[in-house]
Amino acid sequence: MEVKLLNVRSSPGSSEPDYLRVHTEPEPFDDTVVLATIERVTDRAKPGEEVTQRIRTLVARRPMPADAVLTFAMSYAARKHIPVVYADADAGAAA
Repeated sequence: MEVKLLNVRSSPGSSEPDYLRVHTEPEPFDDTVVLATIERVTDRAKPGEEVTQRIRTLVARRPMPADAVLTFAMSYAARKHIPVVYADADAGAAA
């Protein structure tokens, strides 16, 4: 399955009902890794109700090599048939 990687800041919002969000931040004590958070976001709509978002955290502030963050997210998305991965500009630059 083809997975699109998009920058969070350049994308005004998601039209996809199922996507991954990738956030990274510097690890304060080790400059060889970043702290990665990867979330799966799904939109749900029951008949007669508004759409609600369900956010499931897959990885929370886990130290990872910068190049491994997007590799992991993209392979997970392909395996689970998730069409889009939104990443922070820092995550895209780091990987």
